[in-house]
Amino acid sequence: MHIGYTNAMNEIKARVRAYLALQAKAREDVWPRYREAVHAASTYTDAVRIDAALDNELTVLFGESPIHYIHSFRAYAHARMLAYFNYRCAYCNDLLAIDAWKYGPSACDAAYTPAFHIDHVHPKALGGANNYANFVPACRACNSSKRAKPLDDWISGLK
Repeated sequence: MHIGYTNAMNEIKARVRAYLALQAKAREDVWPRYREAVHAASTYTDAVRIDAALDNELTVLFGESPIHYIHSFRAYAHARMLAYFNYRCAYCNDLLAIDAWKYGPSACDAAYTPAFHIDHVHPKALGGANNYANFVPACRACNSSKRAKPLDDWISGLK
């Protein structure tokens, strides 16, 4: 096997695993503390301060976020994930067409097709979690190719 190819595959695995470790830390540590603090907040000003502290803590973990207002956990988590991977596929590093996600047609429209996919690194079909500690952005080609294969099996099959 070519050394350059092996190094590239190892870089993909390392990048994805590093991101999943950060997501696990956020899920197990940051988000529970945030929820507890928000429930304990007695004023709107306290809640705004808590949101700002969360944004700062997540910026330290994942880098700068393209959004700074938590209007939904899903949108916030997607934005952080995309920013971490520089709006690129976690696997092939191709630039993702996120404009359709940010500004494009509604998911309710019949013709809607997502410009990128959210991949379960550890496949749901094999018992992987269905949460942000197991999601990475993927282009349609990589996600379709990976299907329900574990990351290591899929990468070793890419020869």
